[in-house]
Amino acid sequence: ETSTATWDSTTFTLTVRVCSGSVFSSRTVYAFALLVVNPDFEQSCPDITMEATAQDVNTLRRSMTKQDSELLGVPHASCPLTVFRPLVLLGRMNQSDPFTDTLNPFVLTIRLNVNLRGDQ
Repeated sequence: ETSTATWDSTTFTLTVRVCSGSVFSSRTVYAFALLVVNPDFEQSCPDITMEATAQDVNTLRRSMTKQDSELLGVPHASCPLTVFRPLVLLGRMNQSDPFTDTLNPFVLTIRLNVNLRGDQ
């Protein structure tokens, strides 16, 4: 079935209309997947509250439990809506031999703030 979602950037509210006309069983656990584009600025994990309304039911509110673990080598990055910029924390290069017509090994040293997976 089709659901719709609307984001209100003024109130920071996501309204999801789920399966209009359907009945949700109290004995079933439901999971909803959202595809979100992160902003171009950093932000920490906010408090998240879910509010549900339905016909013949008072509004139900609950603070959401958030997973808070390491993701891609970054502590607390699994917390929803956490956004950070990947950075090169250290970048250094040197050479071993400055003379003409010689083999010159270079050494590149880097440190990142995220895990980096190479192409396969």
